[in-house]
Amino acid sequence: MTDDRIPPEALAYLDEFRAWAIGDDFDREEAVAHADKSELQRLVDAYDALSEEVWDWLDNPRAPEDTPQEYYDVTDITKAAESAKGILEPRPRRIKRG
Repeated sequence: MTDDRIPPEALAYLDEFRAWAIGDDFDREEAVAHADKSELQRLVDAYDALSEEVWDWLDNPRAPEDTPQEYYDVTDITKAAESAKGILEPRPRRIKRG
């Protein structure tokens, strides 16, 4: 791909994790819930290592009619990574005190 609207760092991330670019929230959550923990850890590690260029690109989308599909795909992957973090590092349960 030679689209200059897409930072190369985002393309590398997308190529590596395209399987997580699931647009439907329910389907994406189901995929994360049923994934192997080592696969989820790889996704989270890559997500945590995203460069500032990718975050800048995600923070400043173009007009919807001029936004490449890859923008939405990377956004879906980041949502999958956030869900994976919840599985890998669940929050402790709060104990109600009577």
